[in-house]
Amino acid sequence: MGSPRSLRRETSVDAPDYCVPTELGDPDITGFGVLISFVASVVIVMITIVWAYIKDALPTSCYNEFDNTVLGRKNRKLDGRRVKAVQSLVLAMSDQQLVSGLAIVIAISLIRFRVHDLDAKTSAYAYSNAVYLAFLSCVIHLATIAALRDYLRDRRLLKHIRILIMVFIPMYLGQGILETWTITQGLTLRCSLARGSPSQVLNSDYLEGTVLKVAIIGSISIIFGVLAAGYIRRIRDLYTRDGREFPSSWQVAVLTRTVGWPATSKTELDQAKKRIAARLSTPRMSIPKACRLFFIVVPTSFTGSFMFEVVWLGFYFVFGILQVAFYLGIDHPGVLFAISFEPTFGQLLPLILILLPFLAMAEGYSAHGAEATTPISSTGTRIPGRDNDNLTRLSRDIEENGPNARKQDGEPDSVAETEQVK
Repeated sequence: MGSPRSLRRETSVDAPDYCVPTELGDPDITGFGVLISFVASVVIVMITIVWAYIKDALPTSCYNEFDNTVLGRKNRKLDGRRVKAVQSLVLAMSDQQLVSGLAIVIAISLIRFRVHDLDAKTSAYAYSNAVYLAFLSCVIHLATIAALRDYLRDRRLLKHIRILIMVFIPMYLGQGILETWTITQGLTLRCSLARGSPSQVLNSDYLEGTVLKVAIIGSISIIFGVLAAGYIRRIRDLYTRDGREFPSSWQVAVLTRTVGWPATSKTELDQAKKRIAARLSTPRMSIPKACRLFFIVVPTSFTGSFMFEVVWLGFYFVFGILQVAFYLGIDHPGVLFAISFEPTFGQLLPLILILLPFLAMAEGYSAHGAEATTPISSTGTRIPGRDNDNLTRLSRDIEENGPNARKQDGEPDSVAETEQVK
């Protein structure tokens, strides 16, 4: 059996008996329950976030002018119960992906460092699948943070703990990703790694040709590039308020000092954007005007929109699923997919645990049942009070006309005046 990346062919027949694993696939890694639960969780996350984006079930801060244009929204009606329910579901799924990735990384580290001779019992095939299941959990967790940005910003301790776990996972996952490209899948992990480190294998004559080496190095670079780009964006979003805007305040400062950026402050940059928008609002569409629209206004607005996050979510989903599917389908003599279909406890438990995020969603929705009619401001904060009719009108006026909206004749300004009128 050759390595998954077209290394020189080597089957278990060519190897000593102690290098041939008793089972190519491990039920705890390639069992049907484990795989179904992972894929189902990923699909649920993607469908939930896309549905919430379309149905205005995300916090108002997630949407910008580009989103309003794409969705055809002029006035956004915020349903607090729906937002809370979606937030609870996405948070539960995000935690599930984070903890699953951490658990798999710890498990593959124990195997890799020969605890109880696990590396002599585990096939390189099962090890590779475990590595990319952890990779899938990692990238999907990165995608969920886009919908939880405001929630995590307001909880500093939770944010710091999450960041620490996020940083810990790729530190140990990186070595596994490198090894999966140079190990022979049909052998035990110990025998496969005995050939040498990934760099030694790449520099040896074990690989067939320079083109293959370049292809492997390029593929590894893409995987690490996806992880690095995702981590930089997410950590930046959690620690900076203008992380979704380009150029952000720190980028303006750097560009001003290096290439002489025309706007020396955030205020000047906003004014420049408004001037461009005003010039583009005239009916006549000239070629320079079209160029400014498609190369300045649209890209900057798109990168700050949640639609941009949805595109990244789709990329993470396809890229992660393909990596897992590729390793599951590696050709091996007599075996196409080494998946265990035995209904053991270890296969049924992950399937049942899929229900936990839905319980969190139901709890989040029911928690707002008694407060369903309480108005919510445009910032997402709940306005206290007992006279919901007057407060609902006040909230609507603030959202439509701004905080300085004038009251109607005879309408009280505050909750206290409402009580006095009564």
